[in-house]
Amino acid sequence: MNTIGIDISKEWVDCLCSARRLAGQFSNTPTGWKQLIEWIEGDPLVVLEASGPYYLGLASYLYEQGIQVSVVNPLVIRRYGQMKLTRTKTDAKDAGLIAQYGIDQQPARWRPPSKARQGLKSS
Repeated sequence: MNTIGIDISKEWVDCLCSARRLAGQFSNTPTGWKQLIEWIEGDPLVVLEASGPYYLGLASYLYEQGIQVSVVNPLVIRRYGQMKLTRTKTDAKDAGLIAQYGIDQQPARWRPPSKARQGLKSS
């Protein structure tokens, strides 16, 4: 399965497509999300970390577009990287590590929280 790893921050979305071995970087805004959708080919699994408040908008958008999304605890990715003996810490390398995690572990698919739950979190 084609897997896309995403390292997300407040400003940027760094991606690596496992099938094409192609990297991309998009702004973490609705405009950047649309560009990401155009960059994606086929029916991939998109794996990203639950990075504070930064992941929710993108994960929800991808889900609404019918793309399979897995959201993973950042500590899990960090430990996975340690297990693989990776030392380099760049956004592009992290995206590749996240993609490889998705391939190896096939994490559970994500669904957005209900509106009520989102309201509770923002209170």
